[in-house]
Amino acid sequence: MDPNITAFASVIVSFLSVVCSVVVVYLHHANDVKMYKLNICRERLDKMYIPFYRVYCASLSSIDRLTDLDAESINRIFDLFIENINYLDTISQAYYCKVFSTYINWTASDNSDSHEYYSNQLNQFFNVLTKLVLVEYNQLLKKCHLPRSLQLPVENVSESKKTNINTNAIVSTTAAIKQTAIVVIVSPFFPYFQHILLFRLLFCYNNHNSRTRTDYYSRGGVKMNFGNWDEELHKDPEQLKRICTMQRIKPENVTIFPEEERAQIIGTDGVYDVTLNTCTCVDFFVRRQPCKHIYKLASELGYLEDLPKPNRKAAKAFKESIPSEIEHFKEAYFNGAISIEKFNKIVNALNSK
Repeated sequence: MDPNITAFASVIVSFLSVVCSVVVVYLHHANDVKMYKLNICRERLDKMYIPFYRVYCASLSSIDRLTDLDAESINRIFDLFIENINYLDTISQAYYCKVFSTYINWTASDNSDSHEYYSNQLNQFFNVLTKLVLVEYNQLLKKCHLPRSLQLPVENVSESKKTNINTNAIVSTTAAIKQTAIVVIVSPFFPYFQHILLFRLLFCYNNHNSRTRTDYYSRGGVKMNFGNWDEELHKDPEQLKRICTMQRIKPENVTIFPEEERAQIIGTDGVYDVTLNTCTCVDFFVRRQPCKHIYKLASELGYLEDLPKPNRKAAKAFKESIPSEIEHFKEAYFNGAISIEKFNKIVNALNSK
């Protein structure tokens, strides 16, 4: 056998041995980290979430008010939270402090009016906390590969979309790594095969990117058609304000029920029951038009995916037209059509980045 081939083969074997050793160490470490996280999840379930779910099934699921329970049952529930509060998620821990302070005020109230007030607050806040804990319970069951309850609130729809996107990205990256490894190993023996594999690799990468661009940027037109609302209503400036504020609602405060096309959203006054046509918030009660919570539900269900996307060409054209727009409003001010305060606000808004 040719000595050069023997030497080259020994180098390849040594290289592959090192690579395999590194891969084995990495996989072992990744498995240790995974098992550590899994043990933490199981400990949280055993200490906090499963005991609470048992209490929920035994008593809380059949009542609407915590204060309908006897004092001993209420104390046991709060003892469970106090002893295991470190196992709760950050949001639940913070909200429990609010519930507990209200509970103290309720037990210390000395007249009927204040007792009734704190009783209503306690029931409202505890219902929110219950929903938060049950959502976290379902998420932990999923992480531990345990059966989840279909009666509990499901995860946010947007989270499942993100999961699908991340999964596709991981699959594509893995395929690219495999093909690159084949190129490195095979190319010394088959030079022409190297070019074929590189072409295949680049073709797959560009094809994946083109699909991604099509999925996210090629939708034409602006469509906001949901519920019983006229599509033109959503273009009203007051409605556009609510579409803007909708984007500031935190995902952890939203529980979506996709099959029923409804949601429960935590707000400043408690939990709002939201459908595509109604909401229990004050804004909808007063205006009888879509509020930010309705728009949030519509967005999570995929009805607002055609909202305008940033357009550099249009933005550049608008920026060039700002001086003429300012002149227009300046003329309106000098004609007495608008106040100087409004004129200054308009100018500041136009010149803002």
